[in-house]
Amino acid sequence: MTLTKTDRRVLAAFLDKKAAEGKHLHSTGTRLDIYGMGGRGVAIWRGGKIELPDLGSRSAQTVQRALRKLAAPNDFADAIDQQAALSAKLRRDV
Repeated sequence: MTLTKTDRRVLAAFLDKKAAEGKHLHSTGTRLDIYGMGGRGVAIWRGGKIELPDLGSRSAQTVQRALRKLAAPNDFADAIDQQAALSAKLRRDV
């Protein structure tokens, strides 16, 4: 998937937490989606950080790579933070 200028505007709007629509992408301000199969929740704002779930699709990887280039490194939730949250949740469930 090639990102168009309108898709790049959607990425910028997502980083500004604004709603926007492009040819392949759609942002509600807190969630970034791809039009098509399996494109739900490519990136999500949670707790002031951007989470990039592993969707496994090539188009999602393309969008996430472009998002990493545009955003500041400290805007992303670290994998360590996500693992710590998962570990805490598992300990509560036991």
